[in-house]
Amino acid sequence: MVKRLLILAACLAFGTINLSSAFAAAPTLLSIGHTERQLTATWSVPPNVYAFSIEVATNPAVDDIGFFLREHKKVDAMLELGQTSYEAGFQLLPGRYYVHVAGLDLGPGCDECIFQFSNILSVDIPSDPSSTSPSPSTPSPNQESTSKVGILSKRKAKSYIRRAIKKKQRKNPRRLKRSCKRSSNTKFKCRVRWERKTRRYRGSMTIWIGVKNNKAYWKYKFRGTSKKKKCRAKRKSKCSKKVRW
Repeated sequence: MVKRLLILAACLAFGTINLSSAFAAAPTLLSIGHTERQLTATWSVPPNVYAFSIEVATNPAVDDIGFFLREHKKVDAMLELGQTSYEAGFQLLPGRYYVHVAGLDLGPGCDECIFQFSNILSVDIPSDPSSTSPSPSTPSPNQESTSKVGILSKRKAKSYIRRAIKKKQRKNPRRLKRSCKRSSNTKFKCRVRWERKTRRYRGSMTIWIGVKNNKAYWKYKFRGTSKKKKCRAKRKSKCSKKVRW
């Protein structure tokens, strides 16, 4: 982890990584298998993409950045520049494992996430240590969203909230506050509040991403209230109203 942070800091310092696009280039995991319970994997990378690390876990759940959760992780191996294959030097215990590759898009066109993740593949490690499986890769439960859509980061979800409000009200929100919780790899539910002119808004906004007709999209849904900053009406109901987008 320390080495990962040092490399990341260096990239940021020299401006090779821009922190802002949910669909930047990512590695493609081509196959995984095992030789006598020692994991093997191969992948490809687009131009200007560096395969940074390979992770193996017992559960495909990921954190806000896109890495496998620490409590499920069994392998977190740093990769060399230009490396497109991996062979573990140790045996895994019997069971099902999930694998993906983290990449860094160093190209000039990348304008979003720091790390870009490959699709996730799974492999079953048998109890017989002498068995060999060339490439028994099967899709994980969330491979569809990871390989075709990508993983929506919390940073990007929060940026979409601002864009959604500006799109709806045709003006940037003032004093915007956002608190988001991940619902899935492609969706966040957030508590939001902001001000516009003489009114205050607060409520719940859902942000999600997807792919339709080979084109990526993002959508939002807001449920909340709008209240006048200064209201002298005796009935509070006249000061506020429901807002649905």
